[in-house]
Amino acid sequence: TNIFVKKDNKLWVSTYLGTHLYDPKLKVENRISYFKKEFITSTIEDNEGGIWITTLNRGVYYLNSNQIKSYFFEDKNLTEPVCLNADTKNIYAGLRNGIILKINKNNYDTLWSFPENSFISQIFTDTISNKIYFSKTDPGYISKNKYYKFKYFGSIRFKGNYLKRKNGDLLNPTVNGIYKIEDDSIITNYYLTQRANCIFENKSTELLIGCNNGLFKLDEKSGKTTLYHKAFTNVRVDDIGEIDSALFIATRGSGLGIIYKNKVVFINELNGLCSNILHHIKISGKNVWCSSYNGLSKVIINKINPLKYEIENISFHDGLPNNEINDLIVYNDTVWVASKTAISYFNQNEKFSNKIAPILNFSHFIVNSKDTIICNNTKLPHSSNNIEIGFEAISFKSGSSILYKYSLINESDTFSSKTNDLHVEFISLKPGNYEFQVTAMNSSGFWGNSTKKLNFEILKPFWQEWWFIALTLLFVIGLIFKIVSYRIARIKNEESLKTDFNKQIMLLEIKALRAQMNPHFIFNVINSIQDYILKNDSKSAHRYLTKFAKLIRLILDNSFEGEVLLSQEIKANELYIELEQQRFEGKFDFFIDVKDEIDTESILIPSMIIQPFLENAIKHGLQHLESKGELILKISKIENNLLIIIEDNGIGRSAANELNKENLNDHISRGSFLTSKRVEAYNKAHNTLIELKIIDLADINSSKGTRIELVIPIKYRNMKSL
Repeated sequence: TNIFVKKDNKLWVSTYLGTHLYDPKLKVENRISYFKKEFITSTIEDNEGGIWITTLNRGVYYLNSNQIKSYFFEDKNLTEPVCLNADTKNIYAGLRNGIILKINKNNYDTLWSFPENSFISQIFTDTISNKIYFSKTDPGYISKNKYYKFKYFGSIRFKGNYLKRKNGDLLNPTVNGIYKIEDDSIITNYYLTQRANCIFENKSTELLIGCNNGLFKLDEKSGKTTLYHKAFTNVRVDDIGEIDSALFIATRGSGLGIIYKNKVVFINELNGLCSNILHHIKISGKNVWCSSYNGLSKVIINKINPLKYEIENISFHDGLPNNEINDLIVYNDTVWVASKTAISYFNQNEKFSNKIAPILNFSHFIVNSKDTIICNNTKLPHSSNNIEIGFEAISFKSGSSILYKYSLINESDTFSSKTNDLHVEFISLKPGNYEFQVTAMNSSGFWGNSTKKLNFEILKPFWQEWWFIALTLLFVIGLIFKIVSYRIARIKNEESLKTDFNKQIMLLEIKALRAQMNPHFIFNVINSIQDYILKNDSKSAHRYLTKFAKLIRLILDNSFEGEVLLSQEIKANELYIELEQQRFEGKFDFFIDVKDEIDTESILIPSMIIQPFLENAIKHGLQHLESKGELILKISKIENNLLIIIEDNGIGRSAANELNKENLNDHISRGSFLTSKRVEAYNKAHNTLIELKIIDLADINSSKGTRIELVIPIKYRNMKSL
């Protein structure tokens, strides 16, 4: 009815009397046949090596390629196998309804049958005494095909494992203590305050007890228990094993715990373990076999310190009858497994590792709770920033035990995590370019080499675009110019009503203000702000604009009065110098030296009398220096006068004049000239004497530069000059 050619050129031939596997290199008689009485319509092999068989009347079957053999009990009296153990010849299985089976690879038989309510939870075979011990209500043992009940006053139930110590003592943990078995009698050995699930003796002959609330060590002298390690606080421990002084702990909820030299590592589902809830573990060489309700895990320990391991998972999809594993043992290189529906066995060296990566695809893309169809490089509005991405991997052997590793990359930021869910959600993503990557791991811990990628972009809102910021800055600067022009016009209108002499002073002050606010300076400031915007340095542009706005504010406030406090004048000039330093990228250093005896909050000086000299020092002296320059402002007291010194180490006036002749188109600053005229007018108006000296430092010594000296009579606020 159908022929399927495998990759190795073997043939699956479907017929009305079964499906048959042929090897062209062998004789026809060497075929392997399945379902010999069924009408097979087709046979095909999937990418993981599993065989799918369709029948005419009996549905679809799946045949795993691994050789796991099982005993399925047709007898209804044989119910769920719970525990396993072995002696030198046979395997023994305890069933939930109190029946003990004796099993080998050829057959099985009933060894003993207890009353139906006798739940067999543990079996221990003592090869020295040839006794088979049981944990159950009213426990006992079988010897020479006879059952003997332990002698004990009252009734007692054993649930935990039997431990045969190195000194020959036989112990069993229960709900309220640890009991010792001597001959056919039970002796209370230690009372416990915790419920014990298992007991173990390590290589140092210490007794360790696994309880519902942690792992404890027993002090045999005092009978007291202490927590073995804080990492197991309130963690249920069901089984304990040891490899090379490293303890392996089966926990209910935390996976497989490993203790080595007081260091603890947990291996769990995120690391590829079949389940975080483990019932039993069995040590075989360097292998740790773990049983759970989600299959078996074989943890291969390659190295203890530092820990290196591999994980192979075996489940229903690998040929086990059921994923609910109650117990297992390793006997003569054979792993025996008690599952919910059968007893199975296979060679412990059988390779179950699935090296076929799951087939991975994206399943959905939800934006702001709405299903959306997108492709790579999709652009989304800034408000569409709540995103859910769905994905799904196909691996029949892995079933639902597929782990996903994903990353969301945004420029230099990367967020990565792992999940068993089929989607991830990202809330309130900021504007930018994103790349989402996801990879799937099958139940054998194999990560596929192929990573699914999805690129998308969340656009910026218009108010974060560079052109909007630039327009806003231009608007603010234009508004500042408008306010400045309005203030100047208002000052002119008010001063026109005063005397001609006062008009002359005001005109000089306005010209000095204009020199302070000359278009060249403002143009340079705007250029600097524009440069920061183009470089996408919004923080520097914001700081520069803020300082510029503060300077304009101080200039406008100071322009109302002819005299201002010395502190205000210093503050305005500090802002001005900071702007110039930032514009010239730290080409010069600025130092202010105000003597302690100067009360800057009480002394008044003519407004804007210092700034033009600072501007000249920068423009004509420091700007042309090849090395780093220095600008110094010193304020001291000489008798009843203020001595203001402005000194730079620039190229000097002579060199500056030569450069100005060569650069005819350069802006000509009249700030110093206007300030000199203003000083003359101020002296006349207030009948005082402000002295101004300009000194070329090159005339004094070999160094270059210029020094300005202003001597101003001290005038205090609300007081006459002293």
